[in-house]
Amino acid sequence: MLLAMPAWSPGLGVGAKLVTVYPQNQRLGLPSIHGVYVLMHAATGRPEAVLDAGELTARRTAAASALITGNPDLTAIYAVSGPEGEGAAAAVEEAGKSGQIKVYSYDATPAQVEALRAGTITALLAQPSALIGAEAVKAAVAYVSAHPNREPVPAGTDVNELALKVLDKDNVDKPESADYIYAATCKA
Repeated sequence: MLLAMPAWSPGLGVGAKLVTVYPQNQRLGLPSIHGVYVLMHAATGRPEAVLDAGELTARRTAAASALITGNPDLTAIYAVSGPEGEGAAAAVEEAGKSGQIKVYSYDATPAQVEALRAGTITALLAQPSALIGAEAVKAAVAYVSAHPNREPVPAGTDVNELALKVLDKDNVDKPESADYIYAATCKA
């Protein structure tokens, strides 16, 4: 499976994180997940940097550690996605401040959920990832069926809204939370 996560920031550039997920790699003694981040120049699109995704996670942990060290009265960190949440939780744990600094994060990766259970992360705002994928495929099939000439999807096209769920230590292991926790491996 290939996951593409594009990003754009005016004046800073265009980027994309590309991640492959191959659960069968475990049988070969290889990681299941590989990834890179490519940053392109804002004005020209020329590639400026290619980073290993694991390196980005390490930098996020270092950035959160610097935040904690530079702000001894810090009481909370909000992380905007799984890797950032994992990095913030690792930094809080390394600083010995679990329970003192509350970590809130978006997503519910396996590492985030473990940190939530351990008390390093206070709460997660999660989305039903499998349902998002299913709805995206359904919308793509419907669009292609309605537009046999393959016209581009116009801006402002309808968006399906799916409910988010706040996960905490009290509800993370309840059956109604299962669809919001990202799977560690893909089911074949």
